Amino acid sequence: MNLTREQTQTITRSSYNCSSPSSDLNYPSFIALFNSDARGLTFNRTFHRTVTNVANGAATYRVKLEKPENTRVRISPKTLVFRKKYEKQSYSLNVRYRGDIDAFPTFGSLTWVEENGTHIFRSPIVVSAGVDNFG
Repeated sequence: MNLTREQTQTITRSSYNCSSPSSDLNYPSFIALFNSDARGLTFNRTFHRTVTNVANGAATYRVKLEKPENTRVRISPKTLVFRKKYEKQSYSLNVRYRGDIDAFPTFGSLTWVEENGTHIFRSPIVVSAGVDNFG
């Protein structure tokens, strides 16, 4: 795309540096790719995310998981407890999957559900064969 550093920083809202690329940009979605040359191998992909409380005060969110087919997904922690509005919390998601050249992409989601049900945030999870773009 030939974007300048400033354009990239505007899009990602961070000091992301394209000279050391990463597929983990703290976006709400997760995609775990494997190189088709590595079919049959087992992969582990860990993502780290930071989220901000939008409730009008203290709030507790519990995770609901729909895992992609033929994967093992772990989330830590499974509960996010915020004491005030705009407070930030971090979590990690680990996907373990086997690269299979004949497999189609599989889909799932991670959803954070506020205890009182007011706020619900869903993030898609995709596991797919792809090119080795990220090292």
